[in-house]
Amino acid sequence: TKPPLVVNMPAHTAGVTAGAHTVTIAEILTGVLTSDPTADRAWTAPTAALAVAGVTDCKVGDCVDFTIINIGTANADEIITLSAGTGGTLIGSGAVCTANAVNDAMSTGSGLFRVRFTSVTSGAETYDLFRIA
Repeated sequence: TKPPLVVNMPAHTAGVTAGAHTVTIAEILTGVLTSDPTADRAWTAPTAALAVAGVTDCKVGDCVDFTIINIGTANADEIITLSAGTGGTLIGSGAVCTANAVNDAMSTGSGLFRVRFTSVTSGAETYDLFRIA
């Protein structure tokens, strides 16, 4: 099916700057998560059960794309590392580095992710968490 060109999404809120963080499905559904970490930070995506429960009429194959933007100090070692929650499988790198001001540097300061639901059966929920870009 053809996706809509315009999607109304809730406003995002700035992420935590200190300590570890468990990302909620509500945060993911805003489409954008930002954080200005003061050091490396470990983030964990929601459990598959919570993710399925937070998506209305969730079906196998449904996907939610979201971006993490690391607005920490450019060129600093302040990495946000996302991992999958219980029932999830991370495919690709979860590391989102700060922006690097050098044109040929690899870090852009953001990461694009996709959650794809692979089971929505109560008690057996699962998802794949893809790093797209």
